[in-house]
Amino acid sequence: ESGNALVKMMVYFMGACAAGVVLGGKAPVVITSRSDEAEARLASIAASIVALG
Repeated sequence: ESGNALVKMMVYFMGACAAGVVLGGKAPVVITSRSDEAEARLASIAASIVALG
């Protein structure tokens, strides 16, 4: 819970961009929220591509 609150504060107060990717399977899974802006969705996709190597 505290990690989620910390990330939300960073996004809101510092203008950070949060990306969500689940690793450990055969392929990375992109995690997005319905309220995510296009920048956050693109960052999640980019992070998953980087994780592929």
